[in-house]
Amino acid sequence: MIKPCSLKLKSTYNVNMKRIDIFNSSPLFITARLVIKPWQVLEKKALSKQILLEEVNNILSPNVIKDLPDSWQNLNSLEEIEEWVNDRNQEGYFYGIEYLESNELVGLLFLYAENTTLIDDTIALRLGYLLKESKWGKGLASEMIAALILWSKDQMSIRSISAGVEVGNIGSIKVLEKNGFVKSNHEMPIGVLLYELR
Repeated sequence: MIKPCSLKLKSTYNVNMKRIDIFNSSPLFITARLVIKPWQVLEKKALSKQILLEEVNNILSPNVIKDLPDSWQNLNSLEEIEEWVNDRNQEGYFYGIEYLESNELVGLLFLYAENTTLIDDTIALRLGYLLKESKWGKGLASEMIAALILWSKDQMSIRSISAGVEVGNIGSIKVLEKNGFVKSNHEMPIGVLLYELR
């Protein structure tokens, strides 16, 4: 999975309210098999908060989160999952990835936005995602990233997209390269590569 938390960014919430609105539309975008919805929308439509948090817990399996920070490990109760979800909402834009046909929650998408310069009004977008382990190898990540790129091209305010990925995460590296991302020379934590698309 692409490392959401290797990206120690806070979203810039006060730069341009029109720009912020693009991240809050529901759905954010739709692919052939997936629909990407803001977390707040999922919460409102969920049968119960407990069921939704249990679905998140199913996504955060040991293999999915093994290379992520300590604060993402050992979430042993629904209260801890809820606190983790609240933290993700505070850090940036947080979305559920659902199957279009069944509304099954199959993953999570994280977007972080920042101004790229003080001169123009564009943003650099960082992304991270997690997919339920049982959904690996089905082309869902590639499908979602391709749709995210198309969506971002329609947003005049987005200048670039980047993602951090573990050196050994060949699957996610292939997803990024297939979608036109190139390895950046920006300094990253040991064992993490940064890929960019401009």
